[in-house]
Amino acid sequence: MKTVLSIIIAIIFLTLPISSPAATVSFSEEVANKMVVELEQGRLIQEELDATRAMNVELQKQVALLKEVNKLQEEQIQTLQRAIEQYQKLLKEQGIAYEAALKNAKPNFWSTMMEYAVCVGIGVLCGLLI
Repeated sequence: MKTVLSIIIAIIFLTLPISSPAATVSFSEEVANKMVVELEQGRLIQEELDATRAMNVELQKQVALLKEVNKLQEEQIQTLQRAIEQYQKLLKEQGIAYEAALKNAKPNFWSTMMEYAVCVGIGVLCGLLI
């Protein structure tokens, strides 16, 4: 019953013509000029806001790209650090091998003495023959 009554009341209000006189509002010229200026400023501010939002989106994309580049560069740094460590180990091992080769390349005392003895012996033989 309540719903039927509320539906009838709603239909009555919807079918009644709304008869409110149009209100006329007038502004002074100074106020009207100020309103026009403020409306224009509002439009300009909205355009600036839209441009700033677009720039913000672009900057966020750039930040994401720079973070990715930074990550790749950090990976490169780690790879290069490992390569440096390997080269340092290689240089150390080459230094040890060079020292060993140098030590083996130097004639020892007895081999030098044998060479001198042979040379002296050949000299003595040449001297005896002459």
